[in-house]
Amino acid sequence: MFLLVGACGLVPRGNDAVDQSWVIGQCLPHEPKFAPGANPVGSEDMTMDSKGVAYISSTDYRVPLNTEPRRAGAIYRYDVAGDGPVSAMEIRSDSNRLTGYFETNFFPHGISLLETGQQKRLFVINHRLRALPRPADKDNLANLLNLPAGEVRQSFVEIFRIEKSGETEILIHEATIEDKDALAAGPEPRGGRGLELNDLVAVGPRQFLATNNPGGFTQSAEVAFLRNPIGNIVYFDGSRYRVVQDRVHFGNGINASADNKTVYLATVLDGEVVTYRTNLNPPGETQPETVVLEEAGARLRLGGHLDNIEWLDQSRKEMLVASHANLAALGLEAIQAPVQAPSRIVRFAVGGDGLPVAGSAKLIYANDGAQVSSASVANFFRDKDRERLLIGSVFGERFLVCKLEAH
Repeated sequence: MFLLVGACGLVPRGNDAVDQSWVIGQCLPHEPKFAPGANPVGSEDMTMDSKGVAYISSTDYRVPLNTEPRRAGAIYRYDVAGDGPVSAMEIRSDSNRLTGYFETNFFPHGISLLETGQQKRLFVINHRLRALPRPADKDNLANLLNLPAGEVRQSFVEIFRIEKSGETEILIHEATIEDKDALAAGPEPRGGRGLELNDLVAVGPRQFLATNNPGGFTQSAEVAFLRNPIGNIVYFDGSRYRVVQDRVHFGNGINASADNKTVYLATVLDGEVVTYRTNLNPPGETQPETVVLEEAGARLRLGGHLDNIEWLDQSRKEMLVASHANLAALGLEAIQAPVQAPSRIVRFAVGGDGLPVAGSAKLIYANDGAQVSSASVANFFRDKDRERLLIGSVFGERFLVCKLEAH
C-alpha cells in the first residue's frame, strides 16, 4: 500500500475546470462537545442521516512502531442539528457475534447508511488486523530497529441496525459478511480473487456494492508503476460476492442515487468521478439476480486523487468529494513521519438525468494540511441557525467542523 501511494504521489494530475472563486483556505472551527472517553482518531469516513446526525468511522491506521496490537476502532455519533455530544456508539447483538468481538476486532473503514422508512442500517467495512510476530532472534534487524513485523488484514462487512436508546442511539449487530472464498465463483478478476474493500454503498437490507483493490506487493507495484487497472467493483447479493465491474483504476469512494439507478465512483489515480447506470431496484424492492453496471456520460476529472464521495444534502442535487493533492505525503503520514498532507474538498452538481454537470465543480475548502491533514470525506449540514461543513481525515486525531456562516 505504501509503495503505491508513494509512487503515485509523484505523478502529476490534470483536471477539468474547477471554480476556485469561493474557497476557504482555513475555516473558523466549531468545537463540538465530546463525551468522556471519546477519541475519534482516523475519521476516514462519515455519513449523515436525514435529520442531521453524523456517523463517523474511526480507526487508527497509522503503522505501529512496535509489536503492540492496534487499539480497536469505533463508530461515533454526532448530532449536528442538536450540537453534540460526540460519543462512541454502544454495540449490542442480534446475531451470533458476541459484543466482546467489537472490543478487539473492530477496525472500521468505509461506511454506508441506508434509510428506509423509519428504519436505519449502517454498513461498515471492518478490516480485521492481526499483528505478525517478530523473529525470535534478538539480533534480527527488525528487532534492533524496533520495526513492526507486519500484519494480516482481512475485509469483513458488519451490518448494524440503528435503534433509539434513551436520548441517543445504539448499534444492533445483525450480520457479519466474511471474505472466505468471496470471489470463488465466476471468471478470474484482473487483480485476482482477493478482497481489499475500500468503500461501500448499501442498496438493500443485506445488499451492497463495494470498491475492491487487491493488495500485496506485486499488485501495488503493478498499479503504481505500470498503471494497470486491476481493481474492481463487487456486489454482495445477500449471500455471495460477484464482480460487476472489472478493470477499475483504483476505485475509492462509491455512492448511489436514492433509487439505486445511478452509481458514482471516485477514483484515486486519475482523480475522476465515473458514473454508471444500473439495473438495481430501489432499496425496498427485491434486487435482480444479475446486476449490471454501464458507464454513462463523460467522466468528471477533479484533479488530485479522490477519496470518499457524499451527497451534499437530502435533495441529492450536489455531491462532495475529498481529494488528496499529495499521496506521497499521505504515505509518509501513515508511518508517523512528521509531515502534513494537503486537503481539498470539491463540490459539484448532479443533473436531473443523474449525471454530473460539466463545469459545475467548485473548490470549497483547500488547506496545506495545517488545519486538517489528509482529508478523506466531507459532510454538510444547514438549518435556520447554522451552517456546518464536517471534514474527516485518514489519520487525524479528530474531525474538523467548520462554521460556514462566518464566511
